[in-house]
Amino acid sequence: MLITAHSGCDGTPDNSLDYVRYALELGPDAFEIDVHRRADSVLVINHDVDTTGAYPGCPTLHEVCALDAEYTHIGLNYDLKDAGLEEAVCALHASLCPDNGIYLSGTVSPAILKNNRSALGHAVPLLNAEEVVDRFYPRMLEGE
Repeated sequence: MLITAHSGCDGTPDNSLDYVRYALELGPDAFEIDVHRRADSVLVINHDVDTTGAYPGCPTLHEVCALDAEYTHIGLNYDLKDAGLEEAVCALHASLCPDNGIYLSGTVSPAILKNNRSALGHAVPLLNAEEVVDRFYPRMLEGE
């Protein structure tokens, strides 16, 4: 069993450095953050899509990993909100907090797991059903 802190827990601002610090103090096995890539390719934490790609005021993934590096027993669950973030997230994690657990959820591509698993290092993929089962939600609603 894995105990994770979810972004915005106990009233902290969602995907904020205040949340990250609070989650680290709680001492869970891991904590969850939502990841997007800004237009300038910097990875940031934020739940919602910014159609401009600017993500003003959002903490960078670099800042989050630097904080987590101080707590090697606490892993990170990166909820990937954009496709194609797997390798960049894993590389950043490996460079800043390599001793911490790493979990990938959200838009994790089954193809990368099949064709380039080594690029993800020791990341544990947590696949969403809709990523691996064609027409998952319609089929579920149809009772299949």
